[in-house]
Amino acid sequence: NRNYQDFAQQWGIKQSVNFIVHGEKLKDDLAIRYVLPRERIFVLEHGEFSIYKKIRRNNLSNTRAGSREKIILFFGIIRKNKGLEFLIKAEPIISKSYSNYKIRIAGKFPGDRAVYESMIKDKNKFEIIDDFIKSDSIAEILEDSDIVALPYITATQSGVLSLAFGFGKPVVATKTGSLSEIVEDGVTGLLVPPGQVEALATALLDLLRNETKCLQFGENASKYAMTTLNWEKIAEKTVDLYQGCLKKGQSN
Repeated sequence: NRNYQDFAQQWGIKQSVNFIVHGEKLKDDLAIRYVLPRERIFVLEHGEFSIYKKIRRNNLSNTRAGSREKIILFFGIIRKNKGLEFLIKAEPIISKSYSNYKIRIAGKFPGDRAVYESMIKDKNKFEIIDDFIKSDSIAEILEDSDIVALPYITATQSGVLSLAFGFGKPVVATKTGSLSEIVEDGVTGLLVPPGQVEALATALLDLLRNETKCLQFGENASKYAMTTLNWEKIAEKTVDLYQGCLKKGQSN
């Protein structure tokens, strides 16, 4: 319920002294929307999710041959703001120039699956896993993928992005919210404008055709996850933040 969500958020803002967000743009947005002093808003990274490698049904790594179909993964609950329609519309453009791939959609549809399926031109190019993805299946799905697509129309930050980086997967994402603060264009992935089908298709084609670039981006993403998105470092920053709040409260 959107009205309840808005009310709960406004109530939470009024009850809070300091705030944590996952990006500089989100800091600006929060400060403007709720007329908050910027010094009360702190930016902490969204940690990576390689932990799912330990929560799995088996310990087998991805052993699929290099000649197999490449997989473009769209992961998570299907919501309108995530722009799945643009990925679907990009398929015919990609398929004109490249054929050895498939788009895997893994996540629960909220009830409008038929609308998305009606947009698909070639059903052989898609695999749909319409279900809540359990923790022990996440590693298998991520390791079996080559590229993670985030064609979001709007976003704040993305747990799927941190998940992809934790598994060393390059991404094609849109320049929305604070996604571009995490994805370094041409280093860990490619950034495109939201809602631009041609640009999305071109970026995906670039990585599909260039396996060396794809693998290098994945390695860079993994390094970024293990350093900047490292949970121990984020935990230390969080503790420092809380201790600072407590000291400030004691002195008032």
